[in-house]
Amino acid sequence: MRTGMYKSMSIIKSSYPVLITAANTPQNLFLISAGGNVPRTAKIVKIMVGAVTLANNSILQFGTGLGGAWVAILPPFLVVNAVDNQWAEDQIPSATVAANITCQSSILGLTVMIEVEEFGG
Repeated sequence: MRTGMYKSMSIIKSSYPVLITAANTPQNLFLISAGGNVPRTAKIVKIMVGAVTLANNSILQFGTGLGGAWVAILPPFLVVNAVDNQWAEDQIPSATVAANITCQSSILGLTVMIEVEEFGG
């Protein structure tokens, strides 16, 4: 029999690469797993962005919700054209959410992928 506090388990998961097809329009990036009886939360631990064919730099934002329901969860990131744009956990402000993670960019054409640490279950 287990006694004391329950320690939540976590796992590192990756999103699929997502191509931003419309400027300033949130798109689904990471869908949080079904948690059964235990709610699940996720925290972004790595951001990878492909921006080799853009004409200009871009502002990339992460949040939850789509359309008018979109809410930012992190400050904006500057994506520099023709540069390997990656951020690791120590460069990303900590924000844990219990919803799907979405992203939007000031211009289209970025390819975005994230790694998250998913908690619960």
